[in-house]
Amino acid sequence: MKDSGLVRIKLVICHDNFDSNYSRAEGSGMSVGVYHFFSFDSSPEDQAQQFIKSVGQDTGHLPIMVYLSYYNDYAQKPPAKAKTQRAIARFVTLVNQYYHQDCIIGGAPALLKRYVPTKGTYPLWQTTQQRPTVGTKNGFWQYTTASKIPGGRDDSEYQLAVFTGTPQEWQKLK
Repeated sequence: MKDSGLVRIKLVICHDNFDSNYSRAEGSGMSVGVYHFFSFDSSPEDQAQQFIKSVGQDTGHLPIMVYLSYYNDYAQKPPAKAKTQRAIARFVTLVNQYYHQDCIIGGAPALLKRYVPTKGTYPLWQTTQQRPTVGTKNGFWQYTTASKIPGGRDDSEYQLAVFTGTPQEWQKLK
């Protein structure tokens, strides 16, 4: 839905309440997308299988996002770069093959620089308050995690992001 030049989107995380959350998001009037928190501990095959089981055919109107974030002790001892790049590429390939839909890789710029696979082209969703330092062609810049939507009808806080491509690239992305 467009409002004063803004495209409102809502992302739904794949977890236990996915069906309920997705249904509510669809009723919001926003473009809806789904995302998966990538696990450094599980195989890409297991993650893809769990994602497909949880999401079914409800992938929304945006590319599926694979979100990278350190957890447990991984910030102090990051996973191996090449092995993780291969695992991410494999997960994206499996999801693309099943849904015939592109994936976008999201996370903080430092994680994206380290783990985005070097082979292939992956649109990015960068989470940073500063202007992104990693190339953002056809991607998104999430610049805040708690803000009000301009002209919004309630006081809920949202994660706000902008699409960094052209209007024509936006149409191809959806």
